[in-house]
Amino acid sequence: MAKKNNLLRLVVGGLIYLVVTGGALVAGYNYHGRSREYAVIVMEREFELAMVRRRVEEDLPRLKEEYNRYYERAKDLRRFTPTREEQERMVVSIEQLAKSAGIQIHSCQMADEPRPVEEMPAYQVYTWEIFCSGRYPQMDRFLTLLDRADRLMKVDELNVRARSEQDDPGAYILDIDLQLDLIVRMGG
Repeated sequence: MAKKNNLLRLVVGGLIYLVVTGGALVAGYNYHGRSREYAVIVMEREFELAMVRRRVEEDLPRLKEEYNRYYERAKDLRRFTPTREEQERMVVSIEQLAKSAGIQIHSCQMADEPRPVEEMPAYQVYTWEIFCSGRYPQMDRFLTLLDRADRLMKVDELNVRARSEQDDPGAYILDIDLQLDLIVRMGG
């Protein structure tokens, strides 16, 4: 009977060994299959990362150049769009332009409320009402100087009345009502 018990133990041990070995083989095969799936996923992600790095390396210099170009353009635009605090300098600029053209300014006053600029919410328009006088060639020169000024401004309205001088009835003096729009960046 001892032989039979030993044989039974040997058979049961062999079966247990086969079951455990089979289970380990199935688990190993599943693990190996999942590892291959994960390896493929990791390789795909590494390829995507390499593509992104290459694209960044190619695009970064171009984007930096574009940024620098836009920054320089913004600096140039800033030169043409003075802040609200620089409005006093605007009066001096207008007076200098008028003086160099031979125009005499009688009054220069800014309208109380600025207007927004359509489709450009960061900017406002300040209207300057200017009353001045001069002759035809002086007026032409003054408008040319305004057009070439270092600030972003435009003539919005112009009314001219001619009057003859008392001493010389053939010479005319122009009384000029001028509305000048100055475009200014809001908030400095």
